[in-house]
Amino acid sequence: MLRKLFRIIRNLCSPIFYKEIYRKQLYYMYEHCIPLKELTKGDDLEIHPTVSFRYGKNITLMDGLVVDSNCSIWASENSKIVISKNVSIGQNTVIISSNHSFYKKIPYTEQPEKEKDIFIGKDVWIGANCIILPGVKIGEGVVIGAGAIISQDISEFTIAVSKSRELRFIKR
Repeated sequence: MLRKLFRIIRNLCSPIFYKEIYRKQLYYMYEHCIPLKELTKGDDLEIHPTVSFRYGKNITLMDGLVVDSNCSIWASENSKIVISKNVSIGQNTVIISSNHSFYKKIPYTEQPEKEKDIFIGKDVWIGANCIILPGVKIGEGVVIGAGAIISQDISEFTIAVSKSRELRFIKR
């Protein structure tokens, strides 16, 4: 018991322990707190502390939004993300408004990004582990099933689910 206590005290006194805590605090400030202040946001938002934002000035969040843990909402320098009223986003979902190009004989690091706006309509439910890609417009009342990769527009009042890499649309 005394050895265990000594080990805990030794770890608490370790500079590596404090360096790691400091690094995590900086990451949290950079990815969550600072962009959260730059956002255009409505009332009654429920945003989990692990949600990551980029280019907060280009993100608009309207009333009644719920964003679960470990989500990434990443706008880019030249594109916007607008999320309308009463939207629910499940955990581990990624909404990203830019993507890399794919050109032959040009190094990956020198290729331009493709940046397009994303619009998510009112009363949308996005399941866990979804990916919303650049240029997508999601209509009002849409339900997106867990694990779906959305690369095209979805018309209003539609249920979109992915089954083994095939995206299906079901009209309600």
